[in-house]
Amino acid sequence: MIKRHLLYKTVSLVFVLIIVCGLLMSACTPKCEHKYRNGVCTLCNYACPHAEYENAVCKECNKRCRHTEYNEGVCTECKTVCPHTNYSEGVCPVCKIVCKHDDYDANGRCEECGTLCNHNFVGNECTVCGTEKFIAPGKPEADYDYVAHLDEELPRIYVSSETFMKDATRYVPSFDNYNPENNIDWQYHNCTVTVNNCAEEYELSVTAGIKVRGNWTTTYDKKPFRIKFDKKQAMLGLNGGAKMKSWVLLADYKDCALERNSVAFYLGQQILGSDGYYCSDFRQVEVYLNNLYWGVYLLAEQQQVNANRINVTEPDDNYTGTDIGFRISDEATWEVQSSVHNHTDAVNQLYSWVQARFKYLNSVWL
Repeated sequence: MIKRHLLYKTVSLVFVLIIVCGLLMSACTPKCEHKYRNGVCTLCNYACPHAEYENAVCKECNKRCRHTEYNEGVCTECKTVCPHTNYSEGVCPVCKIVCKHDDYDANGRCEECGTLCNHNFVGNECTVCGTEKFIAPGKPEADYDYVAHLDEELPRIYVSSETFMKDATRYVPSFDNYNPENNIDWQYHNCTVTVNNCAEEYELSVTAGIKVRGNWTTTYDKKPFRIKFDKKQAMLGLNGGAKMKSWVLLADYKDCALERNSVAFYLGQQILGSDGYYCSDFRQVEVYLNNLYWGVYLLAEQQQVNANRINVTEPDDNYTGTDIGFRISDEATWEVQSSVHNHTDAVNQLYSWVQARFKYLNSVWL
C-alpha cells in the first residue's frame, strides 16, 4: 500500500516537472519577428489576420486590402468607402452600388454618375430632377409694366453659419486678373438662411450653402455673397416668385448711394422685359451674419441657363451642332475699368471696347 502511494507521488512529480520545463523552454524561446510577404511570415509561416487597417493597408503586415466584397459601398474587410469614380448606367462597376441621383445638372443629368433623368414632367417642370421644358419666350402684352420692389422698411436676411465668418472677414490683398489660379477658390459653407421683416408669404427659414463671390470685389471689406439653397426657394417675390436654388447678394461697396445696380436692373427690366427678354430682378435687403449687422445688400438672381432666367437651350455634352442657344459673358479688362474711374475720356474708351466686342461677334456669326 505504501509502495503504491509512493509510486503515485513519483508519477505526479514527474508530470509537474515536465510542465515546468515546458513553460521555461517556451519563455526562453525568442518570439518570431514576422517578416511578411503577401501577408504570410517567411520565418514561421504565420498568416496575418489583417485585424486593423489604415487607409486600406494592414497595420501589421502592410498588405493592401483587395476590396473583394462591399456592403452599401463599404468594404466589409477594411471599411474603405468605394470612391465611385466611374459608373455604368448608374451602377458602380467596383462595388455594385446604385447611384441615388441626389443632384442633377441643368440638362437633367446626375452630377455624380451622369445618368440622364427619364423626366416625369408635371406642367413645365420634372418632378425628379427639376429640369424645365424649353419654351421660347414670347413678347408680353402691350400693357407690360415692371414694378420695382420698394418698401418703407427693408426685408432682413439672417445667415447663421459656424464656419463662414472666417471667409466673410478674410483679408484679400489683391485679385490677379491675368492668372486666375493665383486667386482664392471660395467654397460653400453650410448655413441657415432666415428671411423676415417682410410680407408673411415671403418669410422662410431653410438650410443652404453660402460663399464669397466676385473677382476684385472680394478684396473689399464688405464682400458679395452667393447663396445656394438645398432645395429650390422663391426669394421675396423676385421674378414672379420663381423657385431657384441660387441667388446672389451684391454688396454695392463702392456705391455710396447704393443705387447704381438697382437703377441698371430697373432699366433692364423696362427695356428688355417689354420685348420678352430676361433681366435679373432685384430687391434691397439688410443682411445679418450670425446676428451681426452686415449692411444693405442688393438681392439679385444668379445668371444661369434656366427657363426662369436665361432661357436658351443647353446642348448635351460633346454636341457640336449649331442649333443651340448662346450665353455670352464678357468683362472689361482692368485697363478699361481703370480708365472709367480715372480719366475724362472714359466714355469714349468704354464705347470703343463695346464696339470692338460687337464687331468680333459679327465676324464670327454673320
